[in-house]
This record gives sequence, structure tokens and C-alpha cells, in this order.
Amino acid sequence: GGLTREAMDLLEQLISVDEAEAQRYLADFEATYLQARTAGTHVTPSQWMIPDVERRLAHLQSERGAVTDWLVGEGVEEHVDEAALTSLVEICNIDQAAFSVLIEGFKKKCADGAINKPGAYLAVAVANKLAALRG
Repeated sequence: GGLTREAMDLLEQLISVDEAEAQRYLADFEATYLQARTAGTHVTPSQWMIPDVERRLAHLQSERGAVTDWLVGEGVEEHVDEAALTSLVEICNIDQAAFSVLIEGFKKKCADGAINKPGAYLAVAVANKLAALRG
């Protein structure tokens, strides 16, 4: 069955906040929804999806807020774009120590004046770290 406008809007929000999470969610959705139906749950896909996506969005937004606050505290937030922030949240979720080391190393290089384009440098460092952590 098709999804309601509200469910679609929420999914679009989830995609804009964290595309990887949205893809994982959609990959799992069919299986979890079918399980619920088999177990006798009488809800439409949209009724099932809306509270679930709302929970995920709230969780992601609180994580992003926490990471952003930390970057502001470290004085490096000006160099972090949306894509890097999303990746940093994921790094933080996988390995908080790796996240701290990455930011500390970045701060030190900035302080030493060793980087011409801090934003570009950080974007590459974040992408490499995330690839390594995902293995």
C-alpha cells in the first residue's frame, strides 16, 4: 500500500538528516512491518512508520545537537559542514575514542597553522576515519 503524505514527509526529513540511517530503516521496514502484521497488528504501513520515524528523528537530532555542542566547545564547528557533521555523529556512535582523537588531532593541526583549508582537510579525515571504522 502507498504511504500517507505525513509518512512521506517524515521519511524525507529522515533522509535529509541522515541518509544512511534512512536507507537502513527502509531496508528493515518491510520485514518488521510484516512481522507485526503476522503477529496480528492491524495498522497500515503509515501508522506503523510514523511513530517509528519520529523516534529516530528525535534521537538523531539529539545526537547531532550533542556533537555540535562538543564541536562548538572545541572551537572547530566553523569548519564542519552538514556532510561532515553527519559522518562525525556516526563516528561518535561507533567509537567515541576515535572521534575524540580525530578532533584533537584536527585542533592541533589548526593551531600549528599546518592546514590551508581546514574544512576540506576535516571532510577528508572524517570520510577516511568512517571508512576505516565501517571496515
